[in-house]
Amino acid sequence: HDFNIETRKNVYSVSKSFTSIAIGILLDKSLINLENFVLFYFTDEVKSYLPEYESLKVKHLLTMTVGQETDEFHNITPTKNPFEMFFNIPLKNKPGETFFYSNFSSFILSAIVTKITGKPLNDFLDEHLYKVIGIKKPVWKNINDYNFGATGLELSLRDMVKFGHLILNDGVWDEKRVVSKEYLDLALDKHIKDPNLPLYYGFHFWISQYSFAAGLFKQYIVIDKRYNLIFAMQAYEEREILGLYNNYIVKAIEKGWEYCDYSL
Repeated sequence: HDFNIETRKNVYSVSKSFTSIAIGILLDKSLINLENFVLFYFTDEVKSYLPEYESLKVKHLLTMTVGQETDEFHNITPTKNPFEMFFNIPLKNKPGETFFYSNFSSFILSAIVTKITGKPLNDFLDEHLYKVIGIKKPVWKNINDYNFGATGLELSLRDMVKFGHLILNDGVWDEKRVVSKEYLDLALDKHIKDPNLPLYYGFHFWISQYSFAAGLFKQYIVIDKRYNLIFAMQAYEEREILGLYNNYIVKAIEKGWEYCDYSL
């Protein structure tokens, strides 16, 4: 793969963290509330649904606590109604109780952005995020003019670092506020434990000793406030390679600028 700092590739689930920031911007503008019921946004498209979804709130989509146990995102097609599909997936648990990682939840968030703003998620972010931090409007895959939200965003490594720097700087870029610190504090908080990993989930960010966005084949944006540091990676790799950060960069920083075995 011909990676360089300007190569734009699908960052897979790193896309989710961009969706989160769009929700944060809407929240700052008082255009959405995390306690809002999700069904409210889809009254035109959804005529039949399972009654358990009446208690589903926006915050449950952000924390992947919808209560489903299957992700039907891969079954969306241009001719199917994705919203009726989503609201008819049986719930194993009540919303807010258990973690289940779902691309469909992120797609629903993307659709909510479009419902509120009248424009696709990617267009909204172009106006309120990309142009502010110097990212040329990227490609973001969509279906029926709804950006995927979960995946399909094509970014360069430089784009990823800029996004990480914005988060590290509490939502401010060159003295301009993009998203509030209050939202980012919520987004990077440990809302729920992943039962299968030693990790917590925030609002479409993963949380360990640091916060990070992560995508398939080892795409990463690490925001490490312990060291005021951003680490970003594009890759096409199935082996876990975040250890490069944990075992080399962090240890080199802890040792300071002295030459050591961890020097790269």
